[in-house]
Amino acid sequence: MLFSTFVIHAEDILDVEVHPSSLGDMFKGKIKLIWWVLKLDWSDLCEHVRLHRKSGLFKYLRFTPDNPVNFVAACQSIRPKS
Repeated sequence: MLFSTFVIHAEDILDVEVHPSSLGDMFKGKIKLIWWVLKLDWSDLCEHVRLHRKSGLFKYLRFTPDNPVNFVAACQSIRPKS
């Protein structure tokens, strides 16, 4: 299961946002550490998606889709309205 598709249901998404590269902030000490973050690629090096979900071992995910802005817009459009 190492190289498989990772599925998150729309009802499970609490928050999703585009975040710029964190590399510069890391060296300046401006990073707020969340210890249980799953980074699915080299998301600190470029603009990436930060996703917070309700369930699962890792509730905070960081990853870099082809177009982070469009990905976040699509996620927000399918999330159930509160």
